[in-house]
Amino acid sequence: MKKLAAIFLILVLFTSSCIFRDDMQALTHNNWRLKSWTISPAATGVTDLYAQLPDCKKDDLLNFEYESVLITDEGETKCNSADPQTVNSYWHMNDDNTELTFYDDTTSTTYEVKNISRKNLELETSFADEATGITYTWKKSYKSL
Repeated sequence: MKKLAAIFLILVLFTSSCIFRDDMQALTHNNWRLKSWTISPAATGVTDLYAQLPDCKKDDLLNFEYESVLITDEGETKCNSADPQTVNSYWHMNDDNTELTFYDDTTSTTYEVKNISRKNLELETSFADEATGITYTWKKSYKSL
């Protein structure tokens, strides 16, 4: 019975480490392009934030490096030609792969990971507007290239 329990424990640990590895490989072995971004409830009558983005933002790419470096690439079209082609910031995935945090010089935003695969990355976060007391939810979906 002890051998059976030990084998079961080893299988659980192996399986969970494979899931972690697969999630990390999916995240770090792809370039990601935003394909949808919504807000709920509507903010100033708008729910589709992606539709509000200029085309020069819709071709931007995210590249998650292993050392927690996040490279944002301006894509084929820059909004401002003087901007650098790439900008580095940071990211962190929690231990159970349920939260992904983005960091830059002044802020951080943590998203709940709703789905991660080799083709899709779906994130969600909520925040309160202190002026109105309304809690908004952002949903972002990325596709790998």
